[in-house]
Amino acid sequence: MTRNKILAFLVFLIVIGSTIFFCVNVTRNNLTEQRELAEERWEVVQKYLATRSSSAREIGELAIDAAIKRSIKDAADAVDAATDPKSAYLANAELDKAILSVEAQDVDDSNRFADVLAELETNDEKLKDAYKRYNEIVSEYNELVSSAPVNFLAEKLDFKPLDAFATASAAAPAAENQESTDADSNDALDETTLDETTENNEASDLDLEGAELLDDEQDGSIDDSGAF
Repeated sequence: MTRNKILAFLVFLIVIGSTIFFCVNVTRNNLTEQRELAEERWEVVQKYLATRSSSAREIGELAIDAAIKRSIKDAADAVDAATDPKSAYLANAELDKAILSVEAQDVDDSNRFADVLAELETNDEKLKDAYKRYNEIVSEYNELVSSAPVNFLAEKLDFKPLDAFATASAAAPAAENQESTDADSNDALDETTLDETTENNEASDLDLEGAELLDDEQDGSIDDSGAF
């Protein structure tokens, strides 16, 4: 092998190595940025979850029933102790159920109860937006981590998929059941309306047939009488 060929081969290796090094660094930086952004957005979600558990604790203090007080406190403690999206979601779902178990007649101060519920509703809207934004970046990050050839580098660089915060709420099944009930009611109403319309049309047809028969009889009577 001549000297020129050796130099050309070395240059080729340098170019290939530099390209691989550049791609690895770009991939690492991109994954790092997205993971850090996901962590920042998760901190925002946790902030609103903490506010939610705080409001729930106040509802628990207002509740008259000791069992409800205890269930709300336990659920709020679980939300505060959750450190990952999956456990936080499950704890928040239990907190939903505990909050929904309290009604205005079950508290010492109904006015303060209404105020806390209003504050809770405002916070829940912000929480919904926060976990939606978190889930968006998690979806982008996970898609990047699982796509070839990044998935090979991600595994070697210890970048693992992240958990999304579930978007369903504890009250969702009830809402779905209500929608199903409403849909069934609407279907039943439509069927009833259709039956009534059919009956009315049939009645109208009978009336029309009866009127035609009556006209024919009258015509026959007139012909017999020779009035025309």
